[in-house]
Amino acid sequence: KRAARKRERGMLLVRLVAAVAILMILSAVAVQNWSDVLRRDREADMMFRAQEIVRAIRKYQRDKPGAPLTELKLLMEPGSKRQFFLRKLYTDPLVKDGKWGLLYAAPQGGVYDPSTEGGPEGAGQPGAPGTPGAPSLGGPTAGMTTPQTAGPALTAGGLGQAGEITGLPIVGVKSLCKEQPFRVYKDNEEYGKWLFTV
Repeated sequence: KRAARKRERGMLLVRLVAAVAILMILSAVAVQNWSDVLRRDREADMMFRAQEIVRAIRKYQRDKPGAPLTELKLLMEPGSKRQFFLRKLYTDPLVKDGKWGLLYAAPQGGVYDPSTEGGPEGAGQPGAPGTPGAPSLGGPTAGMTTPQTAGPALTAGGLGQAGEITGLPIVGVKSLCKEQPFRVYKDNEEYGKWLFTV
């Protein structure tokens, strides 16, 4: 009888350990799936916010054709018809500090992305003239007066303290997130190549 009871206790312990192991595996999978769901939501939110900023930049350019946009916070000031270009200065939900990578109008046309290698002439830059997805910078951005400063330069590691972009108006934003995105946006599979511009 004692041997049978010991055997039963041993089997019960084995079952209990197996059940706990299975529960731990299932909970780990659930946590991973939940974190993926949250990051997918943040990715969609980032795209929405970036597109809202671009819409606000377009409105700003139409309302103030001779005044280049040198800081995003200018979008929260009322325009000539007392309408706000942007009611909230959106942050990037994919990065902890919420900072966007700023994109500028290159002197030769196209888009200058300070976080990539190369000069502000736009040669070899994503969105530069002659490259796929190059935006048109005519209309409100054409003939803009050059501002004194356009804010801090961006480096590959984020917002840099040294060096400044001068004379280039802001024409868009991009995420500085280094993780792998879930979506493919305009044939690009890296957040750093998702350029949201006018």
